[in-house]
Amino acid sequence: MNLSIAPDFALLSSADGALLPDLLSGLRPAAVALLTAASVYRGPVPYDALLSAGQARLDLRTHGLGDLIGECAAAGLMVLDLASQPPTVQVAPEIATWLLGHLAETGHGEAVAGAHRCAANYWQWRITARQQNWQDDMHDLLEARHHLIEAEDLSPAEKITEGICSRLHGLGRFAEEGELITDTLAWLPAGSRAAWTYRLGNVCQLQSDYEAAECWFLQALSGFSGLADSHGMASCYGNLGALAHARGDYAEAERCYLKSLALEQAKPADHDAREAVRTRAGQPGPVSMAAAVKRKHASGRSPAGDFRTRRGLAGRPSADDAGTHHGLASRTATGSRRRRALMVLPVIAAAIAAGVALATVRGPDRGAARPFGALSLAATTRDQAAAWIVRWVADDAIVACDPLMCSALQADGVPAARILEITSSATDPLGSDVVVATTAIRSRFGSELSAVFAPAVIASFGSGSTGIEVRVVAADGAAAYRSALRADLTARRLAGAALLGSPRISTSALAARQLAAGQVDSRLLITLAAVAASGPVTVVAFGGAGPGASSGMPLISADIAAGTVRAGRSPTSAQARAAAARSLAGLVAFLRAQRTPLLAASVSELTLPTGLMIVRIDFAAPSPLGLLNSVPASAKPAGPGGPGS
Repeated sequence: MNLSIAPDFALLSSADGALLPDLLSGLRPAAVALLTAASVYRGPVPYDALLSAGQARLDLRTHGLGDLIGECAAAGLMVLDLASQPPTVQVAPEIATWLLGHLAETGHGEAVAGAHRCAANYWQWRITARQQNWQDDMHDLLEARHHLIEAEDLSPAEKITEGICSRLHGLGRFAEEGELITDTLAWLPAGSRAAWTYRLGNVCQLQSDYEAAECWFLQALSGFSGLADSHGMASCYGNLGALAHARGDYAEAERCYLKSLALEQAKPADHDAREAVRTRAGQPGPVSMAAAVKRKHASGRSPAGDFRTRRGLAGRPSADDAGTHHGLASRTATGSRRRRALMVLPVIAAAIAAGVALATVRGPDRGAARPFGALSLAATTRDQAAAWIVRWVADDAIVACDPLMCSALQADGVPAARILEITSSATDPLGSDVVVATTAIRSRFGSELSAVFAPAVIASFGSGSTGIEVRVVAADGAAAYRSALRADLTARRLAGAALLGSPRISTSALAARQLAAGQVDSRLLITLAAVAASGPVTVVAFGGAGPGASSGMPLISADIAAGTVRAGRSPTSAQARAAAARSLAGLVAFLRAQRTPLLAASVSELTLPTGLMIVRIDFAAPSPLGLLNSVPASAKPAGPGGPGS
């Protein structure tokens, strides 16, 4: 019996497959059930893919899995590849198509649906049980989604789709996200598309395809209106206002912004947000599978592609779709509340902060004065946080934020590929490097934000309900992060004490205290040691602390001068100043020649008001932990003799 030879389907399919029923009739019922389970897969799969089907539908204690596979292979209905590692099985696509269609026609459709559910469980199990790259995880999620759709389990399929789209969005793969959303709209019930059309509008807007974005937002508005979903309607009006503002139609922009504001004020938003936080713990498996992808892998970046070249799949909505307005029948009330709570007003306050002077079109209204004042304050705080992130956060770091904060970051030049938007599809900020904790984010995650996901603050702005914190995301959990931070602080203290004991390093009194207390970033400590190895250096000051940062967050900037400088005095003679300038030039060249993680984000020559010439070294946030004990030789300061060599 040669189990590795594929069946001759041309023979089996003669007379419209007349031989296939005869072959099936010769199999034991358990073998037919196993063949059905294998037929739903779209390619070769390992043995373990059939174990879940066996546990659900077969008694493998009575019928050995190997025996059943051998029986199907001997009949020419299954291909067994013993050369692959691990061995795989596959049912030829033609046979699988005939078998599944035959079962459906003969009243055994539930058996096929059950096989698809088992396959979906298998692909989700792989994500948590195996160490594999994020591309393989994405493949497995897409396969699980396919099987759930085939089984007509649309609610869990939709939740898995949300997780996949969130990942694609975080990677900046907007064309692929748009295609997946468009495919989702094709199988969702006709009245269940409002949130997805809104999301597709956002994808088009990010690709600067404003005409298509407007069409999708209008369709989403119709859907949210039918649901009496004021938050969804407010989000649509806010985006439509932004589009009108971009094309210079300020009267229309004003109308949309004010309509959005009125809808947001019609019902308190934080009640539903708190309810969404309370129900997060009970979310079913498919969403947790998507979260597992983000926990295991850091987000990467990829070119977004030209979305408008893919418009055959994700273009403007058709006329048939324009009137949909009902929620997904199988979605629970909690899911609907979660969606409403997370559809926040994405542009109105940012537009006000950018100078959209609505008061020049319409006179001041006493009733609206307080809300507009609060929105203006919130917009100012957002701008401060966005400016700090652009200035200090690493230019390859992924930033998680609510839609409104994400808009502010993009307005300040942060690429969309670096932004992970927290919406109903993103169950947590894992996969990002920092999270911008606005009121919307704090309401969504509650105490879990600091206790589980992001334990440390590197900067904070504003206060009260408009306050914003920039937090470090702990990929391995808050407890592990705090432990690593304590160990890093101890290592920084020891390294700082060693630098203070070096005769080649002079410091100001404040800088000496900061070194002794372990307040200086490990990258600066390593750099100072390398610089001092080639000649005397003076630390004029340390800086770079984010406002309101948590205890233990290191200083990531330093002003240093070549040589020993007394009381911050600059050299007086022309010859001495020329020598200092040459030393600084060599120091700058040395610093700019470093490699990650010791390559500074910014190195600049400055002259202080006292006339002292310095080099300012800025490293990016967040600071790496454990670097003093783990810098590989290839990453140590470059150059055989330091800057003076």
